[in-house]
Amino acid sequence: MVEVEAIDAQGKRVAATLSESVLPIGVVLAETEEVGMYLDNWGAQAKTKITGTPMNFYLWLMMQIGDGLDEIT
Repeated sequence: MVEVEAIDAQGKRVAATLSESVLPIGVVLAETEEVGMYLDNWGAQAKTKITGTPMNFYLWLMMQIGDGLDEIT
């Protein structure tokens, strides 16, 4: 597992735990001030617990990448 942490463009903390064993997106945990996503189980009986207002994961991921690229330029 890999733990990552970042600060978004608004100065808010973003933390995630990733694992290649959890397909298809590898997210075990993702937290911001507004929302938390926690993997309870995976495989045939997979369940997740999402707190806050859910957002399409790929949209959120692209927004994080875009914010990161803005900091580079």
